[in-house]
Amino acid sequence: MKQQGVALITVLAIVAVVTIIAVATMSRQQMDIRYTENMLRYDQMRVLAESLDAWAISTLPANEQDLAAIGLTDSWAEPLQTDTIQQATVHARLTDLQGRLNLNSLLNGTIVQEAAVARMRRLLQRLELDENLLNSILDWMDADSSVRLPGGAEDADYERNKPAGRAANRAFSSPAELLLLQGFDVQSYQRLAPFISALPSDASMNVNTIPRDLLPVLADDMSATDADLLDEQRQEQKFADMSRFLSNQALAGRTVLAAGLGVNSRYFLLRASVTLDRLEMQYSSVIHIDEEKGARVIQRIYGSYEGF
Repeated sequence: MKQQGVALITVLAIVAVVTIIAVATMSRQQMDIRYTENMLRYDQMRVLAESLDAWAISTLPANEQDLAAIGLTDSWAEPLQTDTIQQATVHARLTDLQGRLNLNSLLNGTIVQEAAVARMRRLLQRLELDENLLNSILDWMDADSSVRLPGGAEDADYERNKPAGRAANRAFSSPAELLLLQGFDVQSYQRLAPFISALPSDASMNVNTIPRDLLPVLADDMSATDADLLDEQRQEQKFADMSRFLSNQALAGRTVLAAGLGVNSRYFLLRASVTLDRLEMQYSSVIHIDEEKGARVIQRIYGSYEGF
């Protein structure tokens, strides 16, 4: 009887072990199946997201007359209506990157661009950020090793970091590069990021598409009332040229430095999201309009342009 009892216990133990192994194998198979399904869905979402580039390009102005002045009343500024494609929900809209303050406009070679610097200083003030961050930005870009005080930093400062680094001594390739600079942290960058871009230094700031909250950086002491008036007028009709903008009554009595400002744009940002089942993908692309070659995607980002 004892031997039979031991045998029974042994059999039960073997059955339990086999059951555990079987359950573990089935669980692993289910995980593998789910992983494969998610990867297939991800590929489907990626194809859908990139296909939105074609929609964006088709809505952008193409002829010389339409490109002369770009504004928020143009058809490209209308978001894509929420749509369902291949069982995925798609959202997309275009914004004008030249409606932001271009980091690379602050410096042209070795020459500081005073008008752009003044606008950046006003922006930092409005966001209640340290104005000395401006010196850190300029030192990151310039080719010399002289530290701009206060707040600047050059190679010697970055080499003391862990890990050690060096100043870039070149133009910004992405707004998120600010996170590498002395004085910046995630919080300060997140406050600044919606208002800045990293475009070629000669890309002007379009007064027709500047966000309402950014309009006061164009001149000292611009009131909220004047900014609202300016915004309402351009929503009704875009400024066809800079002379009409500068003569606007909302700017009466104020000095607006026209250097680096304009009424047209060539760089646009597509923001898109694709949702399929429980998965969501954020997608961004930078589109450049070349007057001879037309519009084309020059940068794709799986995530946001700002990096968060």
